[in-house]
Amino acid sequence: LDHESLQERNRSDPPKQATRQLPVGMSHLQLPDSLAKDAEMKNATIQRAYSVLPYLIEAYTCPSSTSSCDNLVAFVDQILPPLSELDEVKLYVAFPLLAVVLNGQNDVWNAVSPDTGERLQSMTTYLAQFSMSSDHDSFSRSAAASCLFAILIHGDRDGGNSSGENITNLLNRVVYPAVTESVASLQKVIDGTSATAAAYHACSANVEAALHFMALLGSAAACRGGLCSQT
Repeated sequence: LDHESLQERNRSDPPKQATRQLPVGMSHLQLPDSLAKDAEMKNATIQRAYSVLPYLIEAYTCPSSTSSCDNLVAFVDQILPPLSELDEVKLYVAFPLLAVVLNGQNDVWNAVSPDTGERLQSMTTYLAQFSMSSDHDSFSRSAAASCLFAILIHGDRDGGNSSGENITNLLNRVVYPAVTESVASLQKVIDGTSATAAAYHACSANVEAALHFMALLGSAAACRGGLCSQT
């Protein structure tokens, strides 16, 4: 192609949308010496964290916690999605604290910076995937879903319909595939001749979790009202 043709092609190509970049560095490339030992250390750390978490949550319900929201969101944004066992442990502690701040009585949504608002909007897909994944415990999944709910009903402060678009995207990209996969897995268990009760209950739980999450999105759309409620 000649120079003029290349220029014409560049002018006709639509601009590419910016995408989130996953963090890079040695800490995200290290492999554990032993998966069993790593998992054991993770569980022990989580138990210690959960023992003091009620006191931390109480502290984050006070009005002064609004000033910590920007830093807390920036911290979560750096480790979501979790790429290591340590990232998961951090999220298990950070999600309940963030949920308390975002759903609290304080007017945090008028205090967060525009950059924090954008970070929260960019987290929605990862929060949805985290809250629907059976790889995480129910407490942290519930906290992630609570964060997502708050973002969907409060995050769009300019009067637009970005929350409605977010809900539609989550339904199409996260919920529907999860429902399809979980129902197919359950059907295989039902049709199988050697299916165990544990496998049946696990598949049923995945279907139930997907339907509950769909209900959460419906509740968020209803709370938003307007165009969003038509999603």
